[in-house]
Amino acid sequence: AISNAGNRTITLSGSGSTLTFGGTMTNTSSAIQTTTVDGAGNTLVLGGYALSSNATSRIDIINGSGNVNITGAITNGGTATASGLTYSGTGTDFNSAASWGGTAPGAADAAVFNTAEVTNPNLSASITIQGLNFSTTASSGYDLTSSSASIKLTLTNTGTGATSAINAELWRSGYSGRCFDNFFRQRNA
Repeated sequence: AISNAGNRTITLSGSGSTLTFGGTMTNTSSAIQTTTVDGAGNTLVLGGYALSSNATSRIDIINGSGNVNITGAITNGGTATASGLTYSGTGTDFNSAASWGGTAPGAADAAVFNTAEVTNPNLSASITIQGLNFSTTASSGYDLTSSSASIKLTLTNTGTGATSAINAELWRSGYSGRCFDNFFRQRNA
């Protein structure tokens, strides 16, 4: 198991290597934890991935061109703060694990964009996530689209920032007020 109480970077480079942590990787402070798996045939195996159980903001990034195999749950320890999975910029399918370094964001995750746009992600299926995080001023230029008007991105916790465009309908879970579609027309939820 790994517990990080400060900014940490774990990098697996080279080729054909496997790094295995049998326990859970946990971020225990308001720190940035970056795990990069690069190189052909490299694999990071985690027994689980979690945040400690308080409401402090955490940033957890898993990226790179290698493989990541998480056998346990990706959780936030029951808090309102989601772990972040970082867009690798190498795929165009928002829903594909390959676009996110091996694990696509799910209902407990925030999708993190931390670099300038290389490719634009497209929603191939409806998905609910905790939030979108355009984490730096360099992470701009994105145009998030959907394959059809029936495909929805639902944010259940945090919002968006930076100068990126979202051209898919957005619905905030549990919200009964006004919603705006991709043409910024007001509709009742």
